[in-house]
Amino acid sequence: SFQRASMVANISKAQAVDPTTVKVTLSKPNSSFFNGLMDTRVPFAPKEMDEIGWNDPLKMGGIGPFQISEWVKDQKMNYKKHPNYFRPGEPSFDAANWVIIPDRASAVAAFLSGQTSVISGLNQLETDQIKKSKPDANLYTWVDQNWQHIRPSVEYAPFKDFRVRKGLFLIGDYKAMAEGYYTDGWAYQAALSPMFPEAWGPDKVKSLPGYNPDTKAADRAEAQKLMTAAGYPNGKGIDFQIILQNTSGTAYPENSQRFQAQMSQVFPEMKVALKPYADNASFSVPQAKGEFQMVSYVITAAPDSVIEMQSQYYTGGSRNYGHFSDKNLDALIDKAQVELKTDARNAMMEEFQGKFMTDWVPMFVLGAQPARVMVQGNIAGYDTT
Repeated sequence: SFQRASMVANISKAQAVDPTTVKVTLSKPNSSFFNGLMDTRVPFAPKEMDEIGWNDPLKMGGIGPFQISEWVKDQKMNYKKHPNYFRPGEPSFDAANWVIIPDRASAVAAFLSGQTSVISGLNQLETDQIKKSKPDANLYTWVDQNWQHIRPSVEYAPFKDFRVRKGLFLIGDYKAMAEGYYTDGWAYQAALSPMFPEAWGPDKVKSLPGYNPDTKAADRAEAQKLMTAAGYPNGKGIDFQIILQNTSGTAYPENSQRFQAQMSQVFPEMKVALKPYADNASFSVPQAKGEFQMVSYVITAAPDSVIEMQSQYYTGGSRNYGHFSDKNLDALIDKAQVELKTDARNAMMEEFQGKFMTDWVPMFVLGAQPARVMVQGNIAGYDTT
């Protein structure tokens, strides 16, 4: 119910000392506290919002450069420039108008016709199409903090066994999956997003068993040994379902299909089925409840590596949907959370990344996805954001 709870752990009290100062008391040290407050999904709001209610956006208060001026559910949301914004001369636009276009093809068409100014989440086909039709549009691309994954649930008996999780991970061809959907612009990722300075870089991750495309045959041979040792030769006795959100413009359907094909190729007696959900609302319920055997989804990284690992893999973590639990992992995260010295904390994250691959394998991280945004040619300054 509270997916972002891990962002602000250990708060016991918060008091307004004066109009511009808040004093926060923690039950124990939290080296991630300030980073957690800066997560874009943990917005600040006036406390009176609970009394006013959250159903009418026109009554909502915030601290941004725009204030909402019009809202029609599932159709549009328009904003006007805030006259008292604290940065002189900003924002640069008098208005920012959002039109809701649920169909992906229609969204691309709207950009091509000039109805919209910005379009994001582009795949290679869409990018090529827009470049051809709108040669003056600008393409901005970078490695995103969003990472695709396939997560097993340890509530399903075979996935409790480390050998099974490791075996399935070694099977995956992560280069084929990423290139199959994105073509290029993506990056290899293991436990931590490459945006973290303490994270293993894409080159190192690419050299690891499972990720290294040059050792895939040997990795799959090792996977077969692990599965046999666990009592599932050729995958016999394992029958599971992957849930996914089946919406256009997302990688989940193709990731699931490729993973399913790769598993069937190596483990012919294993049964892998796909269960798509039509939208995010219906998909989110079984994921949040942990009512699945395996899930294909995406995570937007937290702004702090310890928060990221705590929320995803700690026992009871707010986004630990697969219910993974290991006392050694929990102890390492507890130690890192109260460590206020950067070098010592980073050393713990280095240890975490190693054990993630050798001792735990709680999830199959597919890679960090590319961000691709096209902006109409008459708009300048997007790079400054």
